[in-house]
Amino acid sequence: MKRYINLSIVCLSVVIFACQSQTSPSAEKETIRNEITSFLNEFYSTYKSGDFEALADKLSEKSLFMGTDSKEVWNKSEMLAMLQKKHENSNDNFTYKITTRIIRISEDQNSVLVIEQLEDTPVFGENLPVRVTTQLQRQQNEWQVNFISWSIIPDNKDLFKFIDFLSKTPKEPDTK
Repeated sequence: MKRYINLSIVCLSVVIFACQSQTSPSAEKETIRNEITSFLNEFYSTYKSGDFEALADKLSEKSLFMGTDSKEVWNKSEMLAMLQKKHENSNDNFTYKITTRIIRISEDQNSVLVIEQLEDTPVFGENLPVRVTTQLQRQQNEWQVNFISWSIIPDNKDLFKFIDFLSKTPKEPDTK
């Protein structure tokens, strides 16, 4: 009799574990996409508001940032200082239109690659889109920016106009 009771407990346990609802991988990824979208919207809003302490909390300690110039490479503290100075010395209201946002989630779901295309930016205007590549990592169940690269992306049809213009423009001396 004891044997049947033990066997019944084992069978019941198997049935209970098998019947538990599990979140499908696609539902988990959709949840992460929503988290990342909210995070990025809040990230940009935090910059616009000038709350650099809150912005710093959204950046990993080892974060790396690459600007549109070949010499623009910053760590976290350099990036925050540059952004704060730009924010204080500018009438730039950081307006732009996101026309593309692609979110790629790693297999372990602790790293995300985001590619955004911005148009109508204050610096480059409406004719020169900017591509922002951002890598985020989950640290202690919180998302943080680990890497951002900004690139200007002229259409291929306009590329030779840039090449022609640059070939006729004298190179400015390096100021660094």
